[in-house]
Amino acid sequence: MNENRNLIFYQQVEHYTAASDIAHFPKLDLPEVCFAGRSNVGKSSLINSICTKRSLARTSNTPGRTQLIHFYNIQNKLFLSDLPGYGYAKAPKYKILEWTKLMESYFKNRINFNGKKNLITFVGKLNRSKGYDLFGKAVLRILKKYKNWSAYVVGDEPRDKLDFKHKRLKNFGFKEHKEVIKIYKETSIAVVCSRWDEPFGRTSLEAAANGCAVIISNRGGLPETITNGRILKKLTVNDIYKNIDCLLYTSDAADE
Repeated sequence: MNENRNLIFYQQVEHYTAASDIAHFPKLDLPEVCFAGRSNVGKSSLINSICTKRSLARTSNTPGRTQLIHFYNIQNKLFLSDLPGYGYAKAPKYKILEWTKLMESYFKNRINFNGKKNLITFVGKLNRSKGYDLFGKAVLRILKKYKNWSAYVVGDEPRDKLDFKHKRLKNFGFKEHKEVIKIYKETSIAVVCSRWDEPFGRTSLEAAANGCAVIISNRGGLPETITNGRILKKLTVNDIYKNIDCLLYTSDAADE
């Protein structure tokens, strides 16, 4: 038993909060394990079992009993999140719709930027076809709101003279591929907002492969390159701004 005291699930655990919307999610400054699955398969019971606390997570034989996202804190070392189940549930349709939207919000916005710099990066030709005019205007608004974030731009385009100035926006010009990968490894958020119907989004794929949260336009093959990115519903300055803002809002790194 003494050896068990060194195991994380044998340490002190508490119910941290129950969230009904994104505004009540705790800051993601710890590793987190999410429990998701069909209704009434025993997700809450499993949490009780591995934490060796019989009544930590509320359980029921009724499908759909968990309707909020419950967060558990283990000794300030790890978060556990218990999500509502999907599939059949004994609940009104409007309630099921509410927690379905809640889970979608969780999976889209629960991104851990630990180990990354507070960087938003654009890689590509600095022209309108690639959406650089939209990114530039959106990121200037973000930098104004979030004083501890910066933006990197990698690319050039002598024909389209799009030039955005800010003391925390750095334009590297053209970079070799290996240098681009190094930048992605530091980057928290990568934006690929091309107006062009890209046949294959290598830029977004490489950003995601290097741990970036990726925001992409719904054009060409871009949506097929990643499964955990945010797809822009409208390719506008405001939509790009809102998607970046939403990621930063739920991030501990947004704190000044």
